[in-house]
Amino acid sequence: MTESPAADVPPVDERVERVLAERARRLARPLEEPDRDAADEVVVLEAGGERYAVDIPSVERVQPVATVTPLPGLRPPWVGLVTLRGEILPALDLPSYLGRPPAFAGRAAATLRAGHCAVVAFGGLRVALLSEAPVALSVRPPGGLSAPLAESTAPAGAVVGVTDDLLTVLDIATILADPALVVDDDGNAG
Repeated sequence: MTESPAADVPPVDERVERVLAERARRLARPLEEPDRDAADEVVVLEAGGERYAVDIPSVERVQPVATVTPLPGLRPPWVGLVTLRGEILPALDLPSYLGRPPAFAGRAAATLRAGHCAVVAFGGLRVALLSEAPVALSVRPPGGLSAPLAESTAPAGAVVGVTDDLLTVLDIATILADPALVVDDDGNAG
């Protein structure tokens, strides 16, 4: 008596289970992480129709912002104050600081809502950078940076460059060290 070839083939249910088990094993393995460090990661903010990138080491935290409290006589690029977890911080309008049309200034107090912010720090100064969209974590695109597309009133070095996808990369140390951000008793900048 000879055995038929069908006797060596497992039943359909066993084959299906083996295939599914193999797929599950392949899907369960960890994904390979690309080689990168914290210097490659940036926080992306949106304000005034533009996107800005800040290196991760400069950012203390990101948070939603319910409202911005304007201060009488305060001039751009400062917008007012935000309260985050019981702490009061000055709020900076990045487009206004860079010499572009302000994203937040000039709105009525009742409608002055930023939405989100990134708290940045350098040299003992902590500031909330306002964003109209949720703040996102991203990887700095590879390749070189081009010069800014528009003139800037910010000090040299505040804008590191612009990526191919029009992400303006900022240097927080240069921005927060700018003496023009100092406000006198009359609310006037530097």
